[in-house]
Amino acid sequence: GVQTCALPICFDEPRKGLELLLRALPLIAKAIPNLRILIAGPGEGLDLMQSVPPNFRNKLVFLGRLSDADKASFLRSVDIYVAPNTGGESFGIILAEAMAAGAAIVASDLPAFISVLGGGKYGLTFENENEADLARQIIHLGQNPSKRNELKQQAKEGAAKFDWSRVGPEVMNVYQIARADSEKVSVGNEPRSWLRFLGREEN
Repeated sequence: GVQTCALPICFDEPRKGLELLLRALPLIAKAIPNLRILIAGPGEGLDLMQSVPPNFRNKLVFLGRLSDADKASFLRSVDIYVAPNTGGESFGIILAEAMAAGAAIVASDLPAFISVLGGGKYGLTFENENEADLARQIIHLGQNPSKRNELKQQAKEGAAKFDWSRVGPEVMNVYQIARADSEKVSVGNEPRSWLRFLGREEN
């Protein structure tokens, strides 16, 4: 079953998206008990952790800011990529990165996100600022590995259709890394990529 959700987010302007996911966490964890949510981006979010019931706090891991190479590896290693942004996205670059890495995506139904996701072809959307709908979509993907795999393949195909000159050099770099012929190496059931992020990988 699903084990990891990624939430790449900055703790400034888009922080409402993180708050939304934290409100949805008890619903998601009830349906997917082994869930781990990995949060990447500047900031530690420790103040927001106080809003999470103590018995769910061990589900959250704050990774900090990632390099482009680590970001691409991170996106390949997670089961579900969540973009719960509540507004302000003019294009949806964060989704373009996730698609290039072949992630199964759940995103808010902002117009920019719907456009990048091909109206639902390359990822699922939920009603903006509705934590119950967000939980429902994550649970649906978490409990349906065939749907996750289908979305991952469609996301890669959708990313290949982008005019990457529009997207900018930073995202292009992530795209090139994500598309490189490098296989994810696992240790037990956990990808080496986020074992390293969590400081648990041994040389």
